Amino acid sequence: MAGFTFNADVRRMLNRLEVIRQRWTADSLVKIGEFGAAQILADSSQSFRRQADPTTGDAWKPSQRALGVYVAAYRKFLAGNRKRSPQRGTTLVDTGRLRASVRSGYELGALGRLIAWGGVTPLVYAAIHQFGGDAGRHHATHLPARPYIGLSPERVEAIRAFALKTMAEDAA
Repeated sequence: MAGFTFNADVRRMLNRLEVIRQRWTADSLVKIGEFGAAQILADSSQSFRRQADPTTGDAWKPSQRALGVYVAAYRKFLAGNRKRSPQRGTTLVDTGRLRASVRSGYELGALGRLIAWGGVTPLVYAAIHQFGGDAGRHHATHLPARPYIGLSPERVEAIRAFALKTMAEDAA
């Protein structure tokens, strides 16, 4: 698979519940995994709207490129070469390809359990935005990390509550 993938092994979480797991059906485990994956997608989607790390809520460092595009458009507006005032540019949202590339999946297999998030299309710039680092020709530009894939504490609690509810339904 080409592109950027962010993987997390959830064996530890499920191993802690191993005693209770015997009462769970495979369908319940898949439901919980899919619910968790959906929560990650929801937080990641909101991170673009909020312009912030979904895990911590910390605002992304503003993009100089987005600011430059806005300033140039605003100057055209002031000079009368543009009918409407431009909207302020947003970081990591240019064409929407990065946001649209985020996918998640849950796999329950014989060798373990895995939740995977990431860009499934070959976007060469996806990882550099998530983790930050040096980019460009001869790594001349440093891009700060702007994590857009993650899970907020509220979503972690929602997943925990969903798992407990599903477990209780299985036990009944």
